[in-house]
Amino acid sequence: MARPTKYSNEKAKTICDALKIGATRSAAVGNAGIDYQTFLNWRARYSSFSSDVDHSEALAELRFTSTLAAAAQGSAEKPADWRAALEWLKRRRRAEWGDNVK
Repeated sequence: MARPTKYSNEKAKTICDALKIGATRSAAVGNAGIDYQTFLNWRARYSSFSSDVDHSEALAELRFTSTLAAAAQGSAEKPADWRAALEWLKRRRRAEWGDNVK
């Protein structure tokens, strides 16, 4: 007989809330009090949870990308920051702009 799952909507929400603010998966899972393998098992077993995880990570990425883009573009109050633009290029276009030390 299989052990009952530790999965709950509360734990799933705790994980997704942490991912939405930009936490790593390891940090989000640890905050929920489960181990990483359990998290992977839940993703495989519960498709809606897996979708919620992906969506939560996408929201965080979009928020931080928009912040970086705003810094790179500047505004009337604050001039454009070339470092923000370069950081975006280095991360998104690694082959062309990354720090490739040989």
